[in-house]
Amino acid sequence: MPSTSQALTVLVAPHARTEEIFAVLADYSAVGLLAAFTWVDAADIGGASTPASVLRDGRAESAVLQQLLTAKRYQRIRVVVLVPADAPSTERVPLVAEQTVEQIVRSSSMGARISLLRVLLTRGDDAAAEPYSTMVLEGWHNLLVAPEDSAGPGLGAMPSGPITDPLEFAQRTAPVIAGIAGLWAELEQTPFDTLEILPGQTVRAVRAFYRRLDSSEVEERLRAQLFDPAGRLPLPRGGEVPVVYVEDVAAATQTMARGLWTKHRDLLRGPRLSVSASGAQAISIWAALKMFLKFMGAALRQAPGAWWSAVTGSVSSVLASTVQGTVFGGRDSAFAVVTNTEVANWQHLGASADTLNTALGGAPPQHLAQRDLSALWMDFIAGALTLADGGRRAAGLDPVPVGSGVGVLAVASDVVPSAAESFSSIPTSLSAVIGVSSVEPVDVLGVAGLRERLQRAYSDPAAGVEARTAGTDLEGWQRLVSKSYAWQVGSILADFLHRARGEVARLVGEIQQATNRVSADERLQARQRAIGVILKTFFWALVLILVVLAGSAAAGWVRWPFALWTGGVMLGLYILASLALFLFSQRDLFAETHLRQSQLGELETMQANLRTALQDVSRLSTAYGQLLSWCRVLGAVLRAPFGPAPAARPSPGQLFDGLPRSTRLGVADPDALQAGDAAHAIQRRLYALGWLTQPWRDMISEVAARLREEPEMLFRMPGIGTQSGLDQWSSAVASGQVQPTGADALWGRVEQMFAEGDGEVADALTGTVLIPGEDRQVPARQFGAGITEQGDGRAAPFDASLFTHAAMTAGRSSVTVDETTVERAGLGYRAAVVQASDGLPPYDFALFAPRFDVAAAGEEDATSLGGRERRDVPPRQDMVF
Repeated sequence: MPSTSQALTVLVAPHARTEEIFAVLADYSAVGLLAAFTWVDAADIGGASTPASVLRDGRAESAVLQQLLTAKRYQRIRVVVLVPADAPSTERVPLVAEQTVEQIVRSSSMGARISLLRVLLTRGDDAAAEPYSTMVLEGWHNLLVAPEDSAGPGLGAMPSGPITDPLEFAQRTAPVIAGIAGLWAELEQTPFDTLEILPGQTVRAVRAFYRRLDSSEVEERLRAQLFDPAGRLPLPRGGEVPVVYVEDVAAATQTMARGLWTKHRDLLRGPRLSVSASGAQAISIWAALKMFLKFMGAALRQAPGAWWSAVTGSVSSVLASTVQGTVFGGRDSAFAVVTNTEVANWQHLGASADTLNTALGGAPPQHLAQRDLSALWMDFIAGALTLADGGRRAAGLDPVPVGSGVGVLAVASDVVPSAAESFSSIPTSLSAVIGVSSVEPVDVLGVAGLRERLQRAYSDPAAGVEARTAGTDLEGWQRLVSKSYAWQVGSILADFLHRARGEVARLVGEIQQATNRVSADERLQARQRAIGVILKTFFWALVLILVVLAGSAAAGWVRWPFALWTGGVMLGLYILASLALFLFSQRDLFAETHLRQSQLGELETMQANLRTALQDVSRLSTAYGQLLSWCRVLGAVLRAPFGPAPAARPSPGQLFDGLPRSTRLGVADPDALQAGDAAHAIQRRLYALGWLTQPWRDMISEVAARLREEPEMLFRMPGIGTQSGLDQWSSAVASGQVQPTGADALWGRVEQMFAEGDGEVADALTGTVLIPGEDRQVPARQFGAGITEQGDGRAAPFDASLFTHAAMTAGRSSVTVDETTVERAGLGYRAAVVQASDGLPPYDFALFAPRFDVAAAGEEDATSLGGRERRDVPPRQDMVF
């Protein structure tokens, strides 16, 4: 199906008489003044296919009229026939040719509305035209181009006079043809598209005016200032609150960075346990006796026999105190036995030792849980945006106060440097030696590592000079970037990361030393072995005595009661002696047990602190990677919040000569002060406090949609080196593959300001217009007088020389059709005015009035009587006024 286009204009003209007109129109087309149109030579009409030329951008392309009409579906087709009124009929478009073109158009129009226009061209001389019946046709708009050259619609009619030069004639008439035929680019309409064709043979006088104001250069300078690629931040509008640039950048960034870490100080260092003396641990008396019997049984199990002793009696505080003092060694013992039944098992030494061994690397390492740092990065970004635009976003991160106003930073790199501020002043040869080619502007640890590498290379005979030069450059570069908010945040983070690593090393050393201290005393071990030997000796001696007594009683040497009583006494004495020996010898063992339990408590505390310190290292390392990723993105957004500047419209060409007074091309040419004031006014209207919120949201929403994640998930992703969505996105932003968007929308707001008629801005930027062909400046109001600056008065009538006296007396030279079309593009515009008289009979025009000469009595000269008198003949002396 053919595509739809707005309009097609077909100009039919005799080649011999309109060659210069075609050339002038081609010049207009070459500089972008005209839309594409079709030119048909009258001599080529008549065959099965009608050759035509499509004039587009100053170039003529061969085509076939029938194919042009059917290739697209047009809303309107205009057929414009140029009729040189002062040319003989043989040099005009034959009537048959006009009818043929009309038939071709109507048969191929596919429902398009058709406008038929005949443009009558006159040079403005007194040459009599042929009878109008051959030039004025019914069913057409017959339009007579007035031979005028007025500067504007409201500046009166100025006749152009007879024109004999064909080129000058073409230069005067071509703009009028373009206006009434709808050829002006972006103004492709004409009042005759809607005017009804009057019945009969009627003619309208027509004239046209055109203005084009080129503002492309002014807009380009304004665009460059609004989308400053150097990272200059605008001064936002604060309403009643004054907004100024901060002078002490370092103080402002340090305050914001400290406020951020104060708010999130729990992320810098986890809680620690304090090492304190273990207090008395309450256990029940039964648990104490059970522990005692376990120790005794463990010792007796080393003997060849088993012994058993039971302690009975009611529980009392006195007995509890006796057991406390007797069994656990008095005040230095770790336990305090009370009468309640709350049980606390103290046998965790081995398990705790195993746990400590695992923490020190004896078993597979534990996986440390990572904390959600999204709140930190949301506040970090809020602080950066607040420094840049003065908006209040997060609690505890208020804008910089400057007196009673708000302070903002003037340069984006003072907030978060972008990848463009990376340090890369490292020669290739030196980079091969030290293994580093560049460092990011917020990589505090990377800068420290690079400095160490350079210092080690100072002594290298081949790279020493380059290393010292690079070191000097690095120091100067660091002085600049270290003022930034991102560097301050990274410095604090790196400092706490260094502290956590040092604490881990210290705790590991202390744990190793404490582990060496938790070992049994050799003296106690020897005592336990001696007790075992004594108990074994007593046991076998008792067994021997009991055997002798039993044998003696059996042999009758002694009586059984004596043997039993003696054996019982001996057994009791054995038990009491063994128990006493055991109790007194085990006092040191229980004291040692308390000491070891205290040391175990210290180990557990140090282990917990070590685990927390390890978590700090893990968390801070993760945060550091996330910081680098977010700084990559933030730096790019702050440097160009709306992305690269939108593509400028191509600057239209200029014509420096050959334009009539009715047609003017101008260039907006404000001075530097006016342009600067206007740009400042636009920035104040565009940028209010907090203006960066929307560009940042757009950036986050775009990447979240691309990753198919919620925006909040981005803040939880790990950073550089993890191949996460955040890492890949930040790398793409740093390399320029992904850029912020919104430049077109912002420039659209600027153009909307222009379209709404913001007088201050528009007047400042376009108040002065340069006329290239005349090399002079005129006020904008004068340039557009009567066209864009229309008055309330009626349009000036056509020049009287165009009409007969009767028509003038009847007031038929007045303008009845006055249509202005203005198309604005930014600050510039294209405007056309087409004026026409009412449809009049041809005999009302002097061109078609009948002519005859009447000889004056007694005089040789003659006065031409008719519709127009000779202007070069002085009035008769007998005329009375």
